[in-house]
Amino acid sequence: MQCMDQENPVPELVRFERSEGLVVGTGGDTRAVARVGDRRILIGSNLCDRQSVQADTVKNRHSGPVCPPHPPAESGQGLCATGVSRLLCTDSEMASSRRSGTGTGCDFMHLRYWYKLVPMKAPSPPPSPPQDPQAPVVCRIVSRASALRRLREDPRSLAMIDFSAEGPRATDEDPRRLQVPLARLDPGAEVELWLSRSEVVCGRHGRIAYTRNEELLMAWTWMPEARAGELEASVAAVYAELLDLIEGQGYGYPFRTWTYLHDITGTEGTLNRYQAFCKGRYAGIGGVTRPALLPAATVIGSQVPGMLVYVLAGRAPPRQLENPRQVSAFRYPRRYGPQSPSFSRAIVKPWVSEGHPQLYISGTSSIVGHESVHEADLLRQLDEILRNLQTLISSPGRDRLPGLNALADLTALKIYLRDVQDTAIVTQVLRARLGPATPLLFLHGEVCRSELLLEIEALYTP
Repeated sequence: MQCMDQENPVPELVRFERSEGLVVGTGGDTRAVARVGDRRILIGSNLCDRQSVQADTVKNRHSGPVCPPHPPAESGQGLCATGVSRLLCTDSEMASSRRSGTGTGCDFMHLRYWYKLVPMKAPSPPPSPPQDPQAPVVCRIVSRASALRRLREDPRSLAMIDFSAEGPRATDEDPRRLQVPLARLDPGAEVELWLSRSEVVCGRHGRIAYTRNEELLMAWTWMPEARAGELEASVAAVYAELLDLIEGQGYGYPFRTWTYLHDITGTEGTLNRYQAFCKGRYAGIGGVTRPALLPAATVIGSQVPGMLVYVLAGRAPPRQLENPRQVSAFRYPRRYGPQSPSFSRAIVKPWVSEGHPQLYISGTSSIVGHESVHEADLLRQLDEILRNLQTLISSPGRDRLPGLNALADLTALKIYLRDVQDTAIVTQVLRARLGPATPLLFLHGEVCRSELLLEIEALYTP
């Protein structure tokens, strides 16, 4: 089937006269996120001029007219949207839908509606060079070329964090360049660029690379794969070394950590590897005497043997933010392992010099209380994660964060997916919820509980 000839292609970005949506791609593989009334629809069929394709719509009810054989002459360029791969709406609407399928518990309808295509704002150009930060440090998602240019030309560039299944770069490279051992799942070439308000100093101390300004230090290290039975001790040694360097440089308050651990749900003696990691981390930081000072954290499984750890630390204590929907991780019962995880759900980071507080949200999964929920249901897990994130940014404890009112206001979100095949549907849902402007990075990573399919972390560094 031919969808729109070469002289009149379907615009890559359109809106529907009867709905609003985002079209991704053109021709026979066109997809869109449409909104009809208060219902969001993910259209997964061909969208063709003066033609229609029939497909199924899950749990949808629509009172619009059926597509005529041809669009009305006055409608101009016409679009007959027929078909939906998945619809997000309430179960109560199912009763009024016309049932034509069985086995899934969903209602199906065949839709054939004409819409007028109206050009929208063109796709956003590559990110422009970020503005100079007002806070001691900010994180921006920019193109790799822009980040490399900034590293070469601007002595205030704190770090560039890239992502590749190849693992960390050789130790003789710029200490400000870090490569996380996870494959990108989206086609973009964006990276994290951490910018300082003042010039930075960087260097190496043993196997640890670091970069710092007057108020903040970032340090990272790579640990080769531990031998069987030695993971706990190896993790303890790495964390102890990092803490010694941080405190020795005068930055006594770690407030955000990231760890990428090979085969995170594999076995380590009588434990799984994440449980052994938790024991090692607890020993390496010298126990938890002041839980309110635990950093926000992400621990994700990678397919590259070894372990990467990097940390942000400041000179002044952060402010802990916990989620009332969840038990604090450091208070988990022993059913999850002999040592509960040592991290805070989120950290609000004020700065010594002036305002500009920031929010660092830990890796967040589909957990309510301390239990995983919606096992094997990707979209319900995603919805639960977004509810947890919204609870954190709506918490009274996150006051004095001007400009942060909704998830779409966050500076960046990193989405870790266990299954590569889930990338498209998660992207569609997040874009429908957050809009096109919120920076998203999709990475192939394993969550620490085998029943959890994805995890999302977020930050707000205006």
